[in-house]
Amino acid sequence: MTQANTFLEGEFPYSEECLGNSIHSWLSYQIALNRNYSLAESSINVPFGEYLAQYISKLELEKELKYFGSRWTDAFFVRRETVDTPYYFEFKYTKNGSTRNQPEKQRVFNDLMRLNSIDDCNSYKFFLMAGKSEEFMTDFEQLIPGKSVRKNKLPPTNKSPMTVYNSVYNKMFSFDMNAPDRIINVNDPDILNLITGFDKEYSKDYRNNPTVPYAQFSQDISKITTKLVFLSCMGTSARVGMWEITKTQLITI
Repeated sequence: MTQANTFLEGEFPYSEECLGNSIHSWLSYQIALNRNYSLAESSINVPFGEYLAQYISKLELEKELKYFGSRWTDAFFVRRETVDTPYYFEFKYTKNGSTRNQPEKQRVFNDLMRLNSIDDCNSYKFFLMAGKSEEFMTDFEQLIPGKSVRKNKLPPTNKSPMTVYNSVYNKMFSFDMNAPDRIINVNDPDILNLITGFDKEYSKDYRNNPTVPYAQFSQDISKITTKLVFLSCMGTSARVGMWEITKTQLITI
């Protein structure tokens, strides 16, 4: 009789790579079952929570942010072994070309701004984008598959010829694990436009808040950096990317 494998708690520690792979596998399974109609930003909560269940002491979906009134971040959790280290996540799901539209570009940028406003130096902040592989790549990553891929309607692979658009998302995120960091250039016209949009929507939350110096808030925007920590492989039905917001200097109390 074969003895069943037993694993000690902590033998498989938490990692962003395992979290990303769990979400990717779950999405790929749903897509294989033609459940595209049920997939959206909120559906990421399911595989996210299922993976974290074994590691966390606290999980909140929709966590209110300190400086933005009734604004919320999509997820907040604390791991059992590091109770003083909170994790914050924002999710987006690209579908039906949504991320090509200016309102969604603004929402993505606003997520980064809100995450970077968290002033807890011990915290980790992540942005996660998911979607069907083809839509992720053409509508978010904005790569153009080679002609043979388009002709056969197959998902792109690592060997597919690609052309990278100079898109606003490429100015916020790296899609290359060999060069994962992206410093957001606030002098770029596209980014300046997004900063203006953020200010219009959120200024009432922080301009009149005595604990948030607006001049400092505006000045420290230039310190936002994103770091690619996970990007699922090409050639599968789903695609997931995860970026850490690596500098916590937007608001200092």
